[in-house]
Amino acid sequence: MHLSLYLPGLLWPHTAATGQTPKLTATETLDNWLRFGNTTTHACSRSQLYAQCMSHSSLLAQCKQELGLPDNQAAFFCSPVLQRVDLHSMSISDGSNLNLSKREAVDICRDFNAFNADSGYKFLPYREYLWLVTCPSEPSWYLPPVCDIEGQLKTVPRPHSDDAHMVAKLQTLQAELQMLLAQHPVNKQRQATYQPEVNGVWFWRDLPSETPCSADIALMSDAPLLQGQARQQTDAPYDWAAAQAWLAEIGTPAAAHLWLNSLEAPSMFADIWGYQDAFADLNTRFLQPLDAALQNGSLKSITLITDGPQGLVCEAHKRNRLAFWKRGGDGFAHYLQAASAE
Repeated sequence: MHLSLYLPGLLWPHTAATGQTPKLTATETLDNWLRFGNTTTHACSRSQLYAQCMSHSSLLAQCKQELGLPDNQAAFFCSPVLQRVDLHSMSISDGSNLNLSKREAVDICRDFNAFNADSGYKFLPYREYLWLVTCPSEPSWYLPPVCDIEGQLKTVPRPHSDDAHMVAKLQTLQAELQMLLAQHPVNKQRQATYQPEVNGVWFWRDLPSETPCSADIALMSDAPLLQGQARQQTDAPYDWAAAQAWLAEIGTPAAAHLWLNSLEAPSMFADIWGYQDAFADLNTRFLQPLDAALQNGSLKSITLITDGPQGLVCEAHKRNRLAFWKRGGDGFAHYLQAASAE
């Protein structure tokens, strides 16, 4: 079986800003893959990483189909977010990191619809953390997907459009909904139970995939935006042993995607201690057992894929270890430093 291993946030990007680089003591597995495998680097955004795991050419089209909307229905996405602002930057977390419930999403969308009753916009709670907004005409603006603006930001992207009136209308709606959320009963309840508030929304158009993968490739992932992308799909397993058990249950397919989120949040929010702990846990539960599976032949190959300005793609095979002349090649520390220098 061939395994594609997706590790968003693997390359720590905050050394230049914080002066700190994670101290990782157990990188032997990654060192071997990177030194002996076929490794390339290229800039890869988080949305581009998602696109590689998608079996649909458009997340928007997928959502409209699942909601029973016609293909020509004009629509865009609305993601509930938590925004925090300090003197020098701001950070954004989307609803999937806030443990937002479906009931909360339904209540907020109901009140958004009441507020916008005459505007032609209708909010549909497709998932807890991902809402669809139907509108009278096709949007003429662009904003990046929510996955590309999460984390620490120096500036917030503004809508790109030749229609200044539409941009002003969109920004006004966003501000009005933010004010509505400030006094919303859902947030009052979340305050009372010491949960983070939903204090903003992020509008965005779509998450397209130019080269969708086959839906027959088994998918193991907790990533919210990857739900419904494979015919055989399960949540991210606890460890590689649990993954093997599930793959055996479905007949050990020829290929599988494993998407692990554990490094994503600490990398986005510059939590160096959280990153170090998550990496150590990832190494114990997955990286070392995966390397053992590669060496004993139960895995034919592994492709490691991550995002960032210096995003990695590394194809590792058992036979690669025979390339003794690569023993002095670049290990993980080299790529970590290169990413941190951006």
